[in-house]
Amino acid sequence: TEIQKTLNELETKFQTSEKEKQIAELNADIKLKSERLKRMGILAIGLVIITLLVSVIVYVLWRRRKIILQKKHLELKQKLLRSQMNPHFLFNTLNAINQYIQTNQGIIASDYLARYAKLMRQILENSATEYVTLENEIEFLNNYLIMQQLRFAYSFDYEIFVDDDIDRESVEMPPMIAQPFIENAIEHGLRGLLAKGKLRIDFSQKNKQLVLKVTDNGKGMVGNIDSYGNNHRSFAMEITRERLLVLDDKNEKIQIQSPAPETGVGTCITIFIPIKNHA
Repeated sequence: TEIQKTLNELETKFQTSEKEKQIAELNADIKLKSERLKRMGILAIGLVIITLLVSVIVYVLWRRRKIILQKKHLELKQKLLRSQMNPHFLFNTLNAINQYIQTNQGIIASDYLARYAKLMRQILENSATEYVTLENEIEFLNNYLIMQQLRFAYSFDYEIFVDDDIDRESVEMPPMIAQPFIENAIEHGLRGLLAKGKLRIDFSQKNKQLVLKVTDNGKGMVGNIDSYGNNHRSFAMEITRERLLVLDDKNEKIQIQSPAPETGVGTCITIFIPIKNHA
């Protein structure tokens, strides 16, 4: 009996010892997991803070770039306005209208003066607008080309074509993109030709871009591909190139071919224009 009692006490002590050991191991494991969770919590907080900081930095840089681009775009538009208010064009056009007044052709002179005033208003209005409808741009180009025909005594004809699948009222484009290239074609391609000058302007749409082609039957280019005739470099063309790159800097937006591939004479300039479509 005494032996049995001793054995029971030893078994009780052993079981107690094992339980205390298990409890100690559990406490150690709980402590280890608690420290691990604490470290993970700190790490998660750190990651959240880093993510927020990176997001703030990215936003600040994006905002800064957007402000810089907007400022540059505004500066380019102001430069373009100054270049389009060409004093030679203004003076010569008014002088041509004055000839009709001097020869008592008041009705014709009045019509041209009205178109001239509308053209000046369009230039000023469009220079303050980021996008205009294609219909608005074509109306502007028609007025501009009629004034140029008057200025150069109708020494050239022009045509404007728009693909049938383009809705002129819903497609919007940056204003006054075509004008510098048309001016260059007239001034340095068609001017001084013995034959009748011909100017063709085509609008089509491809890959969510407006494709503008300005084709003339003039002298073609000599030397620099951005030049006509006497190596005159168009300031307005360079500004327009920069405007297009500001709007979309992924690819070059202007392609120049001289002679024009369709006719074998003159020059063809293709411009890819970012657009908005509200159809």
